[in-house]
Amino acid sequence: MARRSSSSDIFTHQEILNRRKRVRRWRVTHAPTSPETSKPSAALAEISAGAAAQWFRKAAQQGDVYAQYNLAVMLLKGQGTPQDSEATFRWCRIAAEQGLAEAQARLGDSYQAERVKDDHALAHA
Repeated sequence: MARRSSSSDIFTHQEILNRRKRVRRWRVTHAPTSPETSKPSAALAEISAGAAAQWFRKAAQQGDVYAQYNLAVMLLKGQGTPQDSEATFRWCRIAAEQGLAEAQARLGDSYQAERVKDDHALAHA
């Protein structure tokens, strides 16, 4: 598909779906695979997740709110890093305090599910 010549990059729903299909096809044919299966290697996925966690941590420490939130999610799920609920809460709280709505929602969910000790002083601040 040729690049649009107009100044706006507004695509129709069908054009977006076609692009997604092409990307999926490319991933299937170009993704590294393990010899035993035709699926991408789990070891490669873990290395990629580990590298992502390292980069998110570096950016989070420098104050990047999206990196803080993404690191919290990776810590929660244990993707590329060991699961750590305290670190998850800490990074999520830092991102939420900077106004990131996703972090605020996840933090609220954590309090509601009682995965975090109730801190009445913090909750009513």
